[in-house]
Amino acid sequence: MNIHLHGVHLPISDSLKSYLKKKTYKLNKHFLHHCDIDFTLSVEKNFHQIEANAHISGKKFFCMSRSPDMYSAIDDITLKLDRFLVKIKNKFVSLSHSKPIKKKLFLSN
Repeated sequence: MNIHLHGVHLPISDSLKSYLKKKTYKLNKHFLHHCDIDFTLSVEKNFHQIEANAHISGKKFFCMSRSPDMYSAIDDITLKLDRFLVKIKNKFVSLSHSKPIKKKLFLSN
C-alpha cells in the first residue's frame, strides 16, 4: 500500500504525518498489493478537510471528511475508508466464489 500526502494551505508536520500513517496501518489487512491512497489535507475558514483518492486494481474511489480538528477528520476518514475497503473486498471475493469451476469429466478424443 502506497500512501501520499499533500497539504493545501497547511504545512504537514511530522506528528500529523505519523498520526495518519498509524491510523491507516490497519487498512493494509484488506489490500496489500496495488493500492495507492492520496491524501489531501486543507484548511478552509474554521474547518479542516481531508480528502482521500484511492486507486485499487484500476478503479478510483473518493472519500472526504470535514471537522473543526484535523485529528478527528483523520479518524473519520480512516473509518470511512475501512468500511469502503471491506465493501470492495467482499465484492471481489463474492465475484470470485460465485463462478463454478468447470472440470472436464471426459477425455477428448
